[in-house]
Amino acid sequence: MYKSIYEKENNPLIVINGILLGNDTAFLNIINPKEIESITVLKDSAVTKIYGKGARKGVLILTLKNKNINSIEKFKTTYNLYSSGSEEIKITGTITNSQKNPIENVIITNLNRKESFRSDSQGKYTLTSRENDILYFYLKGYKSETIKIKNTKNDIVLKKDDTKKIK
Repeated sequence: MYKSIYEKENNPLIVINGILLGNDTAFLNIINPKEIESITVLKDSAVTKIYGKGARKGVLILTLKNKNINSIEKFKTTYNLYSSGSEEIKITGTITNSQKNPIENVIITNLNRKESFRSDSQGKYTLTSRENDILYFYLKGYKSETIKIKNTKNDIVLKKDDTKKIK
């Protein structure tokens, strides 16, 4: 069975600037790495005593350089996790590689709604969203893409991830 990074039970608990945000890691993709001051990983049994059962897969503590982000509402607004459009619209698109071949099983996550979808065998997807929602496209072996919804048709080209892993 395929295990997604968006299945919250597989994720560590996330704490950003002292704000406990739960186990949903999808929104971390829109944080600019240059804005991160430090990252601490806690992963022993003592963290469940501090943070509860949600921490059984560990705790990821991020400290951002912008220390003025001191509430969940301010954090979500700063990183545009709210949809400013109020009317739902149908979004369609096709996901292809650099050679214009369709890519199937790409995970498409609406970061504003924390919903995930997959592209079909022709690389096509359809979902309901709002203008200005942020969609994140992920498939292992490809560079992920993030877009802000402006149109009802959003075609995406994913490029192969050619970075070499150090062994």
